[in-house]
Amino acid sequence: MKHSIAQNAKIGVYENKTLSEESQWVPARGELVRALCADGAFRQLKVWDIGERVVYLCSEDQYRALELGARNQAAIGFPKRDVFKLEEYSNG
Repeated sequence: MKHSIAQNAKIGVYENKTLSEESQWVPARGELVRALCADGAFRQLKVWDIGERVVYLCSEDQYRALELGARNQAAIGFPKRDVFKLEEYSNG
């Protein structure tokens, strides 16, 4: 239920654009996005890579470590439907 609400309305400073097939938005590596986690909470994470059905996301610290070649850090795959574009809410 939380997911459908998030897709149909603006929540805080986030707009409801997801990585669905109809979307033209394709996040770039390093872009901050909003992701729906398994516990139902939304978290701001960085894009590491994009697969066919998932987007690999990680924290800021993990991202820096991965950029430096760390092999003990792993980005987590999120279904594309659970990844949202991060946009600042504009009041005017």
